[in-house]
Order: sequence, then C-alpha cells, then structure tokens
Amino acid sequence: MFWTEQNVRRIIIDFIQKITPDLSKRGYDELFELNDLQYDFGLSSMQIVELSAYINSFFHLFDVQKPPNLLKEILIDGWVNKILITRKEKDKHISFKSSGTSGNAKLITHSIDSLNSEIIFLKTIIQRPERIISLVPANHIYGFLFTIVLPNSWNIPVVNMNQIDSLVFNQSDLIVATPFSWHYIHESLNRKTINARGISSGAPLNDQLFLSLTKSGFHITEIYGSSETAGVGWRVNPNKPFTLFSYWEFIGNDKIYRKYDCTEFLLMDHLIKLDKKCFNVQSRIDQVVQVGGVNVNLESIKRKIESIETVKKAAIYAKASMSGTIIAASIELFVNSDSEKDNCMNEIYQKLELLEVPKHIVFFES
Repeated sequence: MFWTEQNVRRIIIDFIQKITPDLSKRGYDELFELNDLQYDFGLSSMQIVELSAYINSFFHLFDVQKPPNLLKEILIDGWVNKILITRKEKDKHISFKSSGTSGNAKLITHSIDSLNSEIIFLKTIIQRPERIISLVPANHIYGFLFTIVLPNSWNIPVVNMNQIDSLVFNQSDLIVATPFSWHYIHESLNRKTINARGISSGAPLNDQLFLSLTKSGFHITEIYGSSETAGVGWRVNPNKPFTLFSYWEFIGNDKIYRKYDCTEFLLMDHLIKLDKKCFNVQSRIDQVVQVGGVNVNLESIKRKIESIETVKKAAIYAKASMSGTIIAASIELFVNSDSEKDNCMNEIYQKLELLEVPKHIVFFES
C-alpha cells in the first residue's frame, strides 16, 4: 500500500509549501528532516489550523468514527502516525481541492479503487523506469498518481528535482513535470541531446515545445485529463491525436463514460472527436474566470494576443494560486528573438486590461 510514512510526510510538506511558498527555496532534503511545525517550519497558529484543515480533507480523517485531532500535535511525526492509523482503519477515498483549468476552486473526491485502476492502465503505456524525478507536488491529483501511487506500484524511488546535484538524466529516468517545468528544462539544455523519458500534464503542452523536447532526445507522454476525471487520454507525438484510456468512452458531444464503475462525467473542454478512441483538444468549455473579483474571458484574451502581428498562436488558461486566480499563456511567435518578445509584451499591455495580462508567459518559436 502507498500509505507509507515517507509518502505521507511528502504530502504534508507539499501542503506546508502551499501555505508558505517561501519554503520552496530550501532544499527538499532539509525540509524532510524538519519536524516541529511552529519552530522548524515557522508556521503561525492560524497557519497550523489551515494546514490541519487541508490534511483532514485530503486524507478523509473524519470518515472514521473517532477522527484524530491533529491540533493536539505540533510535530509532523505525530501527524504522520495519526494519518497512518486512520487510513488503516478506513481507506476508501481521497479528496483534492483544485481550481481546475477555469480557476474556480472546488473539492473533488476520488475512490482509492478508481486511482488504482488508473495505475493498472498507466503501467501498460509507460515503461517502468529505475527512478522518478518529480517537479510536481504530491498533493495534487497528477502528482499524487505519478509520484506516490505509481512508483509504489513499481517499487522504485522518487526524488524531487532539487534533491539532485546536477541536471543529468538518462534513459532509465522518468521525469514528471508540467509544461512550465518542461520549458525550464528545455531552455536549460542549450540544445544538448538528452535521452530520457518524461510525463507532462496539468496544463496543455504547447505543440512546438513538445516537438523541441522530442528533437532534444526526450520521449514525452502527454496525459490529458482533469481533476474531476484524473487521466482520460494520452499521446506521444505532438502531430498525433490523443487516445482515450481503455476504460473510457464518449457519450454524445459533452460527456465521457467510465466503464468499470458506470460513471459519467461532463467534459471540461471542447474536444474534436476523430473516432471512438481518438481526439484533439480544442478549448475550455467555460472560458470565464474571476480575477481579483472581476470576470475575465480567456477566449477574449486569446483573440487579443493572437491579433498581435508577431504572434502565430496562443494558448490561455487559468490556475489558482495563493493570491487567487492567475492567468497563464503559452505564446508561439514567428520569430523568437528578445526584441520580438519585448515588442509582444508591449502590445499585450496596450491591448489587454490589467487583469487580463497573463502573470506567467512562455514564448515559443514556430
């Protein structure tokens, strides 16, 4: 079972970093050795209460008849012990608080059985590595599946990126990252060829970045899904469509059906269905998000940015952050020079309202 002392501690530390992002500047090995929430991590009483609420919800500690009171403990060791005892008593569900792509925060619950079923399938499309290198938090659905459940099933180690001394990857590694992290890796390599495998999910992977990573020697599997559904489809080539996981099927234009438990889900995106199993992702169904209490339309932002002469195409999406919903953009330029990036940014500030301007922008050359 994947509920080990080490995995539970990793999840707690990732929740702590959600509450106090500055801790991410410290090495993961150092954080793993800390124990006292107040004196070692510097959490205030209110932050400890906030952390306790996250942990209670995530691990479903109130599903048992006598739930543990985490607030009686100040040490992570005590929390880990209480969580392990509770999960041993009842181990049916796990819940994630997620913004989804639209940025609207919500609670999403998955059964342990459904997550294990996904892992069984993932092992049929992903070759077993010798280790997983993680650039994603374990308290999100993507990170939980690929850095907690999957490596436990394979009985292989997981290391965080900041635990390794050098960016040396090999064919036996599996790098688990988001598109922004993949951009960081690609830009760091200066076109050096790397023979390693990777997973990308959590946001759309720009086709050009996908192609550039492939040319650099990476073998990338992109997973399409959502917090509600977990994984839905995959592709290994930016010029090819996604393929549905074997246990999914489409229902009409706006739903998918999970065969093993007869569950229906509304699609969160407009999909172009090529046949019963293959599809392309077009855009979000709900394009309106709230930024600073104001409704902002993602499709409108996309049109404004793509109206800039130097922009070939753009992808826009929203995510939750500690300060609220933020907008991110992946922009493909005809010419990816510093001057063109500067010109593009100047026009973005001219054409977009302040709340529409993406906080995170990655540029690509066609």
